[in-house]
Amino acid sequence: MLEIPLLHIDTVFFPGVPVQLFISDNQHKALIRFCIMNQRPFGVVPLLSGDGLDFERLEQDTFGCLTYIKSVEELDRGCFSICAIAQERIQIVGLRRDQGLLFGQVKLIPIRSHDIYNAESASLRLKPWILKFIQLQSRVPSIEMKGFELPARPLALAYLAAHLLNIHNDQKLTLLRSESTSELLNTLLSHYRREVAIMEAIAMTDSQATESFIWAN
Repeated sequence: MLEIPLLHIDTVFFPGVPVQLFISDNQHKALIRFCIMNQRPFGVVPLLSGDGLDFERLEQDTFGCLTYIKSVEELDRGCFSICAIAQERIQIVGLRRDQGLLFGQVKLIPIRSHDIYNAESASLRLKPWILKFIQLQSRVPSIEMKGFELPARPLALAYLAAHLLNIHNDQKLTLLRSESTSELLNTLLSHYRREVAIMEAIAMTDSQATESFIWAN
């Protein structure tokens, strides 16, 4: 069991994926100062739809990530720009306040990765969909994507894919709570198929609208 300060923000972290944060809230600034001074990690707990800082709700099996500060830049008015990276999934089992900070008693929740064959197979099916998603989102020609490499390990690929998705925090938290790597990868495959289909339909509509405008003029 660990006790760590908790950062309750509108972001779901996934292990191994670095995230840039701008810290301006006074309580959040105090937490970052505490972690820097004491060389401590912190827990990132995502805000959900309609969620405030509800202690009782946080205590009920809330998932988050044990997170370390990778780099920090102190800005004007005591604000911070930090690069943070999560290392492990955590589950909150208790809370307390101390010196204006919220601390959580947490336990580490490793994801099950025993089904290696199915995880490898699912990651191979998912990779082309991630590449197509990135291509459509950034409008990069497919020929320029050939040198782009995704993580080789299934779990690292899964967490990056989950981070990239543009979905609600509630859905991302469901992904974070997945019991096994293969379950997470298969769920992500469904998400990416749907997202790519929507993005392709939008791109086709935009293309047709542009063609109609050119012909009209």
